[in-house]
Amino acid sequence: MDEAGDRSSAVSHDPQLERQVETIRNLVDSYMLIVMKTLKDMTPKMIMSIIINETKEFIANELLATYVLHVYDTKLIYLFQYLFRM
Repeated sequence: MDEAGDRSSAVSHDPQLERQVETIRNLVDSYMLIVMKTLKDMTPKMIMSIIINETKEFIANELLATYVLHVYDTKLIYLFQYLFRM
């Protein structure tokens, strides 16, 4: 146990190792800042992309079908009005 205690105190007082540890900490901190900035930047863009794609799908499926049925019904109404006037 004495050796382990001696090793840990020797390691913690090694200036080169402390600089390396500090450098690694700084690199990790920088990396995490970049990751957080990227996430903050991408999140609203992804949300808008999903909303736009869902809206396009809704327009393509629901509104177009409703429009076609409305036009078809309108033409049928005009046809029946024309036929029953005779």
